Amino acid sequence: MAFVLTNAKRLPPPAAVDQALTAWPGLAPATWLGEVKDDALALEAGGVEVMAAFMRAPVPNGEADAATEHSISGVSRQWTLPAHTSHLVCILRSGDSGLAEMVRFTRVVAAIARAAKAVGVYWGEGHVTHHPDLFVELASSDLPLPLWVGVSLASGKRGVELLSIGMNQLGLPDLLLTTSEASGSALEFFYDLLAYVVRRGEALPEGDTVGRSEDEHYTVHYTPSPVDQGVKVWRVDLNGVATTGRAEVKRPVKKAKAKPRKEAPARAAAAKKKAPRRAARGKRR
Repeated sequence: MAFVLTNAKRLPPPAAVDQALTAWPGLAPATWLGEVKDDALALEAGGVEVMAAFMRAPVPNGEADAATEHSISGVSRQWTLPAHTSHLVCILRSGDSGLAEMVRFTRVVAAIARAAKAVGVYWGEGHVTHHPDLFVELASSDLPLPLWVGVSLASGKRGVELLSIGMNQLGLPDLLLTTSEASGSALEFFYDLLAYVVRRGEALPEGDTVGRSEDEHYTVHYTPSPVDQGVKVWRVDLNGVATTGRAEVKRPVKKAKAKPRKEAPARAAAAKKKAPRRAARGKRR
């Protein structure tokens, strides 16, 4: 479920959504399902059916506002969500199962966001709110994982902890990455590791090692989540090693490299390179 945050007084017209869908081959024109009403629309595009309901109020309890700090566009606190007076709740109704479905749904949401002149997009299962331009740009990548999975920062005894939020929507455990310093390169390595296990289709076993070169050997351990002791996360401790370069996952015998991701557009790349702001010790953002 995704929430398109806006100050519009009504749903965007179908023609505007169709125009926005042309950014992604195979999505436009949409097939409109039933009558487009003042407060709801349903469409099929690229094999997925999406329903959007218009709400004449902000997302309750400041939930979307607080989630900006879990986005790569907000983790450095260079961007905060502007005020919004309404929102669209976007729901995936049907389609093929798997990553391809999530990618197409994400692109439909991006088209609706562009047509609605959104001020932000909140991805509920990742508890993460993104700048609308970042959302539209990353929606074009083959695996827009930072749009689906938020990141929470905290300072602890071992340094700065980066905890993923929402990997359960992909049937995988969250990652806890410990590094000596919060940096853009640490954040990039963090998402590279997550992308590797998503493409692999299953979690790494206890005792496997990960790294970005033949000289790096970070052991994977499973430990209780710092936010829920009843849930296990996989932990990688960088032990103060500077995080530069691309991710490479090394198996105990046969080494396997993470598949390269499609390069993020300029705005997304710039956002990832900004050093995240250090959280106060013991406090998780």
